[in-house]
Amino acid sequence: MSKIKPIPSGSHDTVEDLVKDEEEYLTIDDLNIDIEDIEKALKKMLGPDFKETLEIEASLPMYILSFEKDKEFFYSMNRKTFIQLKNNMEVIPVFEDDTKKKPVHGFYVINNEIFNIDPKKVICIGWN
Repeated sequence: MSKIKPIPSGSHDTVEDLVKDEEEYLTIDDLNIDIEDIEKALKKMLGPDFKETLEIEASLPMYILSFEKDKEFFYSMNRKTFIQLKNNMEVIPVFEDDTKKKPVHGFYVINNEIFNIDPKKVICIGWN
């Protein structure tokens, strides 16, 4: 079985060179992938508590920003500056513990960034 080779930079001189290079590449069918090996690798990579975490997150309601303007500025804890956010964006409460039972008052995650947002500007729209 030949190894997968990177595409060389630059152009090919002839169509025959291009065809010859393509014949050296493997397809997904040539790799003989074992699904069980992939599943074991994912379990090892994601950790034993990953399924429980997904179940907890799925049981939480969805929250969105709700204010009178189209956009407002809120403080980003990551960037340490104010960032303009759009109305009706989904936000995820920050929790004190892994069981996700105690939310931290006024802190929400948007796109992996923590914001300090007045809870009066966040509404619960229910479960998905």
